Amino acid sequence: MEVVNQSKKTFSIQEKVRFQHCDFAGIVFYPRYCEMINATVEDWFDLLKLPFLKMHELGYGIPTKSLQIQFHAPARLNDMLTKHLTVTKIGNSSVTLKLTFTNADNTVILEAENILVFVVIDKTKNTILPTPWFKELRENMATYAV
Repeated sequence: MEVVNQSKKTFSIQEKVRFQHCDFAGIVFYPRYCEMINATVEDWFDLLKLPFLKMHELGYGIPTKSLQIQFHAPARLNDMLTKHLTVTKIGNSSVTLKLTFTNADNTVILEAENILVFVVIDKTKNTILPTPWFKELRENMATYAV
């Protein structure tokens, strides 16, 4: 994967469609897009300076509250997808992301809205509770707001 755009407003990264992503028809099997969306979010959090490993070591997480996907065109084995991420809303402990995947011809493959919630995980009490974003993280996310 290669970051192709770090402009303030859009995070874009490329991913090649591999055999593991495809079904018998030779197109991306739709659940694999959920994995690709999560990988995009994970790469974006690396850029925001809160990698998933560090986040989890600190006792935090960002589970998905809602994920809506609209599929517009198939992607096929060996296609190079560009995955674009922007922020459409930042709440006290949530963030709404818009993701758009395009192919080399700039055809829109999918559009998704992903709502994530920042949570603190207390394993001793077996609780997962929403918590406000760290100030610096919130400010970094805001640079991708449209």
